[in-house]
Amino acid sequence: MIDLRQLRQVLALAEHRNFVRAAESLHLTQPALTKTIKNLEAELGVALFNRTSKGITPTIFGEKIIEKGRGILIDANNLVQEIQQMKNVDSGSVNVRIAPALEPVMLEKLVCRMSERHPGLDVHFTTSYWQPCAAALKEGTTDLYVGGTYSSSDEFEFNHLFHYVTWFYCKTTHPILNKPDRDITIEDVLQYKAIMLNIPQDIVDTVFELPHDKSNLDPIREAHKVETCDNASVIDSLVSNSNYIGISTLAPLEPLLTSGKVVPFMKASPRLLLNFGITTAKNRSLSPAAQALIHCATELFQEMNVQELALRQKYGVSIPSDDMPMKFK
Repeated sequence: MIDLRQLRQVLALAEHRNFVRAAESLHLTQPALTKTIKNLEAELGVALFNRTSKGITPTIFGEKIIEKGRGILIDANNLVQEIQQMKNVDSGSVNVRIAPALEPVMLEKLVCRMSERHPGLDVHFTTSYWQPCAAALKEGTTDLYVGGTYSSSDEFEFNHLFHYVTWFYCKTTHPILNKPDRDITIEDVLQYKAIMLNIPQDIVDTVFELPHDKSNLDPIREAHKVETCDNASVIDSLVSNSNYIGISTLAPLEPLLTSGKVVPFMKASPRLLLNFGITTAKNRSLSPAAQALIHCATELFQEMNVQELALRQKYGVSIPSDDMPMKFK
């Protein structure tokens, strides 16, 4: 097996055509270089250089090693440089996938924070659901996923950082708010179209799940399909200007809530819950660049938790038991 040390010595001898000058260029003694070349020739079973009174010239075998060896050494040097860059968080790269539900509330902040702290870092973001991302994590084409997290896995490490609790909300002039004391029930909500950001369909299907004593409403519930959309601005416009009922956590709604255009009025189905956080592959080590992004994303999730709690207090929200309707002040 030819190693990089031997390749460097063969190339030096081919360049200088003299053992003494080649050894000096490598900071070796001439006997040490001669020994390396002889050992390599013995290992390969061929002569690599013709030794004559006129000098040293490569044989056809030597020329082949010289031809391939130059490229190998260049690639080896480039590899070392890339590894050194990867060790430096400000000159590495990271590939991230983010769930559509988090994109409107987190992506811009995450990009800004990373660019401020690590301006030399090359970050590639892609919006993605979990299933295609799972395959990319296993293949190594994605470093981490910022989105829904699950309970356990032999292949993935789930770090739960944000509890996704959803609420029904509508425009402030919506007819549903005319009920005395806002004693709104799920039956009332079922009279209107509902819309939310895209999340896994099996979770969307739980929006209108009812307690067991409400089973007489199952046909109505089954006929009422929740519409989904990837564009948060479209949803905001529909809910603010029509009788659509929106479904969301409170944090993304803060601008609309502050403007007085919409109001939350009831907690969605108790099963419409998701844990959000960061997912990585268990069998892959993380680069400093990926670790830096995880640090920033974790900070943002912590800020989202604080923001969500503050909004619950501001709008008089509490988390009731599963069968209790959610009411607001």
